[in-house]
Amino acid sequence: MPGQPNSLYEIGYALLGRKAIFVNSFVNLVMSFGLMMIYLIVLSETLAQDVGAFFGRQSGETWYSSKPTYVLLIASMLG
Repeated sequence: MPGQPNSLYEIGYALLGRKAIFVNSFVNLVMSFGLMMIYLIVLSETLAQDVGAFFGRQSGETWYSSKPTYVLLIASMLG
């Protein structure tokens, strides 16, 4: 491509114009949100099961072995 573009935004702008920047940003937003949800679900479920197993409890039986506790903990650490 002429001009040596450094990002997908520059390539989109060169090929399709200004609208491509907004489309690219929207796709990036949706994909990032999806990855964040997968991260929170998988990590919180794993932590809840590990902590519950350490204390001999089933997942969700007590507050420290429940998934929402770890979703809030992880989300607060990310924010």
